Amino acid sequence: MKSNNKTYTIYSLAIVLFALSLTSCESKSEKVEDAEENVEAAAQDLEIAKNEYEIEMNTYKEEIAVTIAKNDSSIAALYKKQMKKGDAKLKLEIAKLEQANEDLKVKMTEAKIDSKEKWDEFKTEFKKDMDGLGEALENLVTKNK
Repeated sequence: MKSNNKTYTIYSLAIVLFALSLTSCESKSEKVEDAEENVEAAAQDLEIAKNEYEIEMNTYKEEIAVTIAKNDSSIAALYKKQMKKGDAKLKLEIAKLEQANEDLKVKMTEAKIDSKEKWDEFKTEFKKDMDGLGEALENLVTKNK
């Protein structure tokens, strides 16, 4: 009887070990498939994020180009007024604004930004510069009406 119990225990243990090995093999292959699916989903998410980032950048650059063109028009109008008045101080102020506008145009055109975080930092700094230029230009236009 003892021999039968021993045999029964050994067979039971062998069956349990065999079942565990099958389960663990199946589990590993499922894990591999899940990991592959996760990698594919992450790659798709990354591609979507890159596309959204590029669209955002291009839209912002187009908006800035319009603002810079408006600044150019305002500066040209100021130059005409300055020519009539012959005001050397006004001419110098206009030249400074024109150079600042040109500098911003170059800064935007030459911007090489490789991450969303750097893009957000760039936009914040650029907006501050554009707002400063816009305010200075508006003040000069108002002052010389």
